[in-house]
Amino acid sequence: MHLEKQRIKLSSEKQKELIISAAKKVGSLKSLSKKINVSYSTLKNYSSGKLYLPANVFNGLLVLLNIKKDNISFEYLASNWGQRIGGRHGINAIMKKYPSEIAKWRKLANHNSSLACTKRILIPNLNEKLAEFIGIYLGDGTLTKYFISISGDSRYDLQYFNYISDLIKELFGLSAKIRVDKRGNTLILTVHSVKLCSLLNEYGFKYGDKIRNNSLIPIKIIENPNLAMACLRGLVDTDGCVARHGNKLAIRFYSANPLLLDQVYKVADIFGLFSFRTGNQIGTTSEENVRKYFEIVGSSSLKSIVKFSIKTNRNKFVYQKDLPHYYKEKLFKSIHLPFKIKVLSASG
Repeated sequence: MHLEKQRIKLSSEKQKELIISAAKKVGSLKSLSKKINVSYSTLKNYSSGKLYLPANVFNGLLVLLNIKKDNISFEYLASNWGQRIGGRHGINAIMKKYPSEIAKWRKLANHNSSLACTKRILIPNLNEKLAEFIGIYLGDGTLTKYFISISGDSRYDLQYFNYISDLIKELFGLSAKIRVDKRGNTLILTVHSVKLCSLLNEYGFKYGDKIRNNSLIPIKIIENPNLAMACLRGLVDTDGCVARHGNKLAIRFYSANPLLLDQVYKVADIFGLFSFRTGNQIGTTSEENVRKYFEIVGSSSLKSIVKFSIKTNRNKFVYQKDLPHYYKEKLFKSIHLPFKIKVLSASG
């Protein structure tokens, strides 16, 4: 069921209460419309109860108000809830008018369906590996109806993209293609699969621009600390960084989506990992927090692992341009991913 088409049925009073509470939190109804990417006139109709809330808008309001779904009485309406009765009458009319043709049409439809069948994929349960993959997509991914792509830097991210490719193979049984865009230093990983794209769509991710569509971490991941930490790893590995801050290291995560920033900050706050939020970035400059991050969350990106481990074990900062030199070291060539501090200690 596609969540951007799916509707949420609440009592009109509860629906109005949610919207008004969220509007008060951000300052006004107009401010809320910008924050959740819904037109002001449509939001007014939602608040009056004239329209049912789309599932993605409902989820965004819950994130903003820090409310769990279990604490609200609601029900899902199927994406075609308004068409069911009319569609049923139409089918009955056709069957009465063309009884002898129905069998032929069904046979032809089945034949065409078999010709157009898409490649089969594995459908994994929501586990830590899938949560990490979702974080990777939310960080640097693009989703269409036909393919998903993830972009990175060809100078430093090839090892990480090989890890993502293996992750996709394990999760979905699909092969990814990795190529370098000759117009720059961009590395692009692409998976062509209608079924994979549809699966991600069912988790609530719209096709197209993530920022404009207000893509968010699914609530089921937020509510499970282990899944949340795995998703955070994917987000920071793609749209974040481990970088020098004075004489120590910092971890930063960037996003132009304020609701996603809210979510990521709350996820990190489960274990007190991040200590600041400024504009479109959040993170920590605390040595204790950085170490705790690599104990609890860890990383699957070799560039982050190298920067952290060289500073920790050799008290030396690694410049970006020097990363490929460290990638050749035996320790980093054989490191187990996802990496956490205890794993490195066992290897060293």
